[in-house]
Amino acid sequence: MDVRSIVGRIHGTTAADEIKEALKELCKESKDVNFVSEFMMAGGVKPLVEKLLRCHVSKEIQGLAISAFANCCREERFRKEIRDTGSLEVPVRLLKSLYPRVYARAARAITNLAKDDDSVRMFLHL
Repeated sequence: MDVRSIVGRIHGTTAADEIKEALKELCKESKDVNFVSEFMMAGGVKPLVEKLLRCHVSKEIQGLAISAFANCCREERFRKEIRDTGSLEVPVRLLKSLYPRVYARAARAITNLAKDDDSVRMFLHL
C-alpha cells in the first residue's frame, strides 16, 4: 500500500467516502510497525490528528480515525511524536464522545500511549 496516497487522501479530500476508505486502509496497515514509521515520515500524523479534532465528522470517520491512531500508538516513535506535538489530549477529548465505539477506541489509544512514563506524567497535567 502506498503510504503517501493514504496520507494525501486523509489530508487533502473532503469526500467522506474517500476519507473512510483511506482510514480503513490505514487501520489495516497500521498494525505493521514499519508502515507506522513510513506513515510518520510521510507526514501522516498531523492530518490524522486533525480528523480526530473535527467535531463535525461522522461517527464512522471518527471511529476509524481513532482506531488507526490507537494502532499507531503501539509504536514508540509515534507515541513520542504525539507527546512532542501536544496531541495527548486528543484521545482524552474523545472519551466524551456520544458513541461507545469511539470512546472505547479512545481508551485503547490512551492505554497504548501510557506505555511510556513520560506520557503518563503528561496525562496527569491534562
